[in-house]
Amino acid sequence: MEPASDLRAEDRRGARWHDPTDDPGRAEVQPGRSGVVPRLERTPYTALKAVIPITIWADGIEAPREFRSWGLLDEIARLDGIEPPTGEALCRVLSGMHKIPDTGIEAQILRW
Repeated sequence: MEPASDLRAEDRRGARWHDPTDDPGRAEVQPGRSGVVPRLERTPYTALKAVIPITIWADGIEAPREFRSWGLLDEIARLDGIEPPTGEALCRVLSGMHKIPDTGIEAQILRW
């Protein structure tokens, strides 16, 4: 068996795995190797149209010159791919990722 530090080392079942650096466009999933997943095709870069600074609060989002409660953020949830596309679901996603402190969380909305 090759040394464990070798990128092409065998796992304990004897299955060899593919080093994605050998083929930068694609990684192969080998049986018994749950840690290696296919690489997604990259999309072309798109210029940012807007960077909007926001503060996330427990009861909604504050943007420059306005505050919206979670119930009024359905469009942002839809654009962000949240399912179901509601402001309440967006709140669950964001608060599930980070605890929202009383001082709020500084963030940005990126549009392209």
